[in-house]
Amino acid sequence: MAIVASQLMKMEYVIKVAGRVAKIGRTTTPHSMRHSLGMKLRKAGAEIDIIQKILGHRRPDTTQIYVKLSNTQVKEKYDKIMGKKK
Repeated sequence: MAIVASQLMKMEYVIKVAGRVAKIGRTTTPHSMRHSLGMKLRKAGAEIDIIQKILGHRRPDTTQIYVKLSNTQVKEKYDKIMGKKK
């Protein structure tokens, strides 16, 4: 069953309204929700290939766009692997 444009617009509208009701503080879109999920999974330690499958990406480089590690995250991961304490 294909999703038609009017259904997509309704879904986007519902997501935006839900974001306002939840007082998220910025416009909520399906794209921002996907990005947030990808970031949350990555911060929790999920591997790129797992995130790729969850987000439904065909190519790993598409997932890389969503999931960027900050310098702080890289340092925290390094410190954890090396057994360094904060």
